[in-house]
Amino acid sequence: MLGTLFSFGAAPTLLLAGIPTSLDELQVAPFKKKMPYSAYHLDRAEKIAKRAKCKLPTDDSGMISARIDAAVNFDGEGSVENVVPVSIDCPELEEFVISYFKRYGKKNGPITSNGKWYRTALFFRWSS
Repeated sequence: MLGTLFSFGAAPTLLLAGIPTSLDELQVAPFKKKMPYSAYHLDRAEKIAKRAKCKLPTDDSGMISARIDAAVNFDGEGSVENVVPVSIDCPELEEFVISYFKRYGKKNGPITSNGKWYRTALFFRWSS
């Protein structure tokens, strides 16, 4: 999805200033600590997508996958302030990604980002 124009999903885009039009121009988010990712997050994403009846791609081996790219910026304390996911036509999963980065991105980024936007992504894959 990199290189595509943003098609905003779940984030309230009208309230955010300076949102980039492409992820290509952004640096990778400089998180200080590795973001936690476990079976819990994968299971939660799978349940959300199934409950919402999201139509996600299935590969030749029957695995369903979802990659949600997003732009993030940080506040003056180094916490994720805004998350704007690229739409995958599954707003419920996009909301989960927003919550994930806001929760685990607390005091985990640059302290003086001055509203600068960065790119990041979450990838989920499960059997159909």
